[in-house]
Amino acid sequence: MASQELSPSKKAMYAVVFATIIIVSVELLASTALIYFYRLKHMLPYEISPISTVSFFHKAIKATLPFAGLCSDCNPPIDHRRDVNPSPFFQSDPLLGYRPQPGSYTVTYSKRDRQQWRKLRIDVTINVDGSRWTGNLPDPLKPSLFIFGDSFVFGEGVNDGQTFSFLLQQAMPNFNIRLLAAPAYSLTQAFLNFERLKHEISDRDTIIVGYGDFYDIRHVIAPAWLRELNDPTIIARRNRWLPKASVNPNGVVSFSYVQQDCSINRLCEQPDPEKEEMQKVTAALANHIANNTNARSYLLHLNGAADNPVLHLLSKRFTLISALPGDFEYQIKDTVMDYDPHPGPYWHYAIFKKLQGVLAGESLVPQ
Repeated sequence: MASQELSPSKKAMYAVVFATIIIVSVELLASTALIYFYRLKHMLPYEISPISTVSFFHKAIKATLPFAGLCSDCNPPIDHRRDVNPSPFFQSDPLLGYRPQPGSYTVTYSKRDRQQWRKLRIDVTINVDGSRWTGNLPDPLKPSLFIFGDSFVFGEGVNDGQTFSFLLQQAMPNFNIRLLAAPAYSLTQAFLNFERLKHEISDRDTIIVGYGDFYDIRHVIAPAWLRELNDPTIIARRNRWLPKASVNPNGVVSFSYVQQDCSINRLCEQPDPEKEEMQKVTAALANHIANNTNARSYLLHLNGAADNPVLHLLSKRFTLISALPGDFEYQIKDTVMDYDPHPGPYWHYAIFKKLQGVLAGESLVPQ
């Protein structure tokens, strides 16, 4: 029996179906290739392998075994907590993204030890201008020492009286020590705070800009930084808009604002900018501060590598103070009694002594 020839309409339909299959297949292959490209650049925190099958079964097993009672450690209980009273500690700020609210706070760090919770309480006082209390109210007749930085500089985990800024205030009673740092800040907030305050800064004053190598990803709001901020233990208290710095070919810094929530910004799975690009942004932020004031300017390098290329890009108006562990003849890195990984009071005392020695050489403080 002779085969029946397909009608023109059926031929057209099959052609459309065939073309659709080809287009969808190419799209799926292209999407898969792009996904692997991005993941090979930087895997997501919950992935153990760039191979999807491995990561899928690993996640499925971890999710299934606890229900079967076969894996009591697959989802370990939270063993550390941080509570602030009163709460919230931060408020939104249209310029900085967020800042500490003025007031007196008790911060309680808790950790589980053999099924018992042990606690450490510290006191944190925030002044009306958002700075941390350093022991004295500012006196307009005295010169000021402005200190900018992140949680290390702020003193996360230590009492008001244990920060290196407080210790400096006791050693420098003829100065106003103004600690303008906060957790998760960077040179972005230092730049913006400087712009807000520069009309108050004279050639009698001094500026200390804290810097750690890990600041670089913060300045450009790199996806790695967003993933860190989206950790389930901290997102609830830091869900806000963040200032992102950019530098044009003429070296001029500009800012945009990024929502830190990964489910909103759609940036967290993208690759980070090149390291050299981030370092140029860092240097531009720092140099803007030093080049736009007659105050003495210091950059306090408190974490990272001694040969960080950023240090070679700094303005000549900066005096570099290297305060890395290798710059000391003794152990300086402690933690907050294992309740929190931030440096503890021994570190703050060591940084105070380092700054005291440098500033004494500038005749700002007696040794």
